[in-house]
Amino acid sequence: MLEKLSWLAGIASLVVAIVAYLWPSSTSDPKDARQGQPSTPQTINQVAGPNSTQIGNVNGSVVVNNNGLSQNDSEPVEITGQWDQVKARQLVQSQLRSTKWSGIDKDLEAPLEHTEVGQYSLLYRNREGLVLAYSTITRESVCHACAPYLSFFEFEKRPKGWKQIGSYIAVRQDGSWGSPPKMSVAVIADDRFGVMLETGYMAQGWIVGATSIHTKMGDSFREVLSLMTNQAAPDERAWDSTITFKPTTTGLYDIEVNRKGQHGPKDLVWLDGNDKFKPDVSDHNGNIRPRDVFRFDGQAYRRNELVR
Repeated sequence: MLEKLSWLAGIASLVVAIVAYLWPSSTSDPKDARQGQPSTPQTINQVAGPNSTQIGNVNGSVVVNNNGLSQNDSEPVEITGQWDQVKARQLVQSQLRSTKWSGIDKDLEAPLEHTEVGQYSLLYRNREGLVLAYSTITRESVCHACAPYLSFFEFEKRPKGWKQIGSYIAVRQDGSWGSPPKMSVAVIADDRFGVMLETGYMAQGWIVGATSIHTKMGDSFREVLSLMTNQAAPDERAWDSTITFKPTTTGLYDIEVNRKGQHGPKDLVWLDGNDKFKPDVSDHNGNIRPRDVFRFDGQAYRRNELVR
């Protein structure tokens, strides 16, 4: 009888060992338990404390997308639902009117005129944005040296509508006759936009144009590139440039500049202008390069001499 019980106990021990081998317990190595199992998206639950860098309190399920921006369904937005340009203008103009302009420029006299320069839609890799640009100057300022202050207001599409995520007021003074220079706004990185300003002069048939790019860097909004982009001479020789942003895996995108002569390659020669721009567009003999690539080095864009 004892021999039979001992035999049955041996069989039971073998069964337990097989089950333990095929079914890891909760104390097993988690890596072993995950092998062969499908991955699932990670959901991060966050509660912002009093010293948090978040604005306001976030309490609930927050899914962080690839660019690290919160997409919280319960987060309040300034514009509910679809984009409302009238409401956006009211919001922005209220912020401009409440700004203490005397602290920015003591010579800026009231009454001030806040003028919408443009509205720019931006498509990033993983989000949709929109920027409103405004100029501010003393009303009826029409002198050649009267340059307005430029401000930019950034919005992002959220599940409940549009949220303002940035206000950059009076970040640059530029233009003449009370008006800003020709302007455009473009995506220059996965997490930011850049403002492109075109300036130049014309005298007795000579034309010189330049483009500068400005973006948010740390706590400031500053210039990261200034480049001559076109020249023309009285004898109709001329060349022009096109600027294209090339996405990179990190940081600010590369900038590709392609240049073309009005009458072909023979017009790709240095004609006139400030010589400080010359190394970025031509060789020592004054031959304009048909193509250049500029890369951001952490401070500004520099021409990549290895790229042809």
